[in-house]
Amino acid sequence: MVAAVAVVVVVAFGVGRVQGSAASLERGAGRVEGIVYRVVAGQRLLLDAYLPLRGGERPVVVFVHGGGFRAGSRLAVAPGQQPVAAIARALVAHGFAVFSVDYRLAPRFLFPAAVDDLVAAVGWLRHRATRFRIDPGRVALFGASAGGDLALRAAFDPRLRRLLRAVVSWSGPMDLRTFYSEHAFVADYLGCTPTVCPGRYQAASPIDQIAAGDPPVLLVNGSHETVPLTQATRMRNALTAGRISNELLVITGSRHAGGYAAVALPPTIQFLGRHV
Repeated sequence: MVAAVAVVVVVAFGVGRVQGSAASLERGAGRVEGIVYRVVAGQRLLLDAYLPLRGGERPVVVFVHGGGFRAGSRLAVAPGQQPVAAIARALVAHGFAVFSVDYRLAPRFLFPAAVDDLVAAVGWLRHRATRFRIDPGRVALFGASAGGDLALRAAFDPRLRRLLRAVVSWSGPMDLRTFYSEHAFVADYLGCTPTVCPGRYQAASPIDQIAAGDPPVLLVNGSHETVPLTQATRMRNALTAGRISNELLVITGSRHAGGYAAVALPPTIQFLGRHV
């Protein structure tokens, strides 16, 4: 029997550690932790990479954590929810390279700081495609909760929309004006209320950014969860009206984001496999 051992190496693309048991490395998956992808406003923003260790250039999934725009990290789907590593390993098993990213948090950093960080992360990865053995032309964003909002908002940014193959949102609020009526913490992210700065809410809401050339979208939402299902159904209708390829998966019950991962992950992987 091969004993499980930790593996630590210095990698060429930045300071980091490749970790895993002997068994996980034999399955062709490695984790590279704590790579600095951006230094901005005094913040060192990190990402973790989950990499297939065999094969050629891999399609890329950039994972965006939740936390109400104010909390969370690249390590968990959302505060108190499961580790990102579990989802990343499933994606790696299907041939994807996965990068889970930190971004600047409210209220210290207001919109569009987090969106700018995601745009920067994608650009940083594309410029290091050879080092990571990834395909820079096959990139998707995948976010949960507030990360779902940010994934779509970044995907619809003019700097990214023609560079991405797909975007996935689990329980992401799509219209922050209507979402604010039930979740006032959105003001911490935008720095004001909808009555004071309606234009800022419009600029931050993915539903108001739809345009020709946007990538295909998968929306997942619980039927009776903290993010009202109407956020996803209205977004689906707007995408359809804009002739953007989209799918909506409704999970029965009150589970939110990572809480329904066991149900939502297989169709999410199928969606990514079709488009990325």
